[in-house]
Amino acid sequence: MKKAVVFLLIAGFLVTGCTTNKILKKPINNVDYKIVDTYSDSFNSHKELREWYLDNYKLKGKHTKNLQGSTYILISLGEKRNGGYKMEVTSIEATDKILVNTNLIEPSPDELKTMIITYPHLLLAIKEDVRNIVWENTVSKP
Repeated sequence: MKKAVVFLLIAGFLVTGCTTNKILKKPINNVDYKIVDTYSDSFNSHKELREWYLDNYKLKGKHTKNLQGSTYILISLGEKRNGGYKMEVTSIEATDKILVNTNLIEPSPDELKTMIITYPHLLLAIKEDVRNIVWENTVSKP
């Protein structure tokens, strides 16, 4: 019985990963953006976007793609040795460039964590924009 519960917990973390399953629309500093639900049917039916995402979400850094009137910004923190990491957008500033600020929230040392490799990341969508996109990240420790 314990093995079944542990298996279900691990499977749940694998399915949900480190991204959000909600599509959130937020204007920050006059830049409207949404967090893309990478588990949605609409995302998975978009072959070119899905393939680009799958090719890049494990690679640490900022990745961008202009497609069908949107600019997609994939922010990835690379490989982490356990679960419990969360990422949030703290600001998006648009001047002569677009500055995306994120915050990585690390798991508490006392928190029960899954011992599995994860790839904390966010996939954002904004109205198509050709300006340079710059990413800055901070880390919050518990």
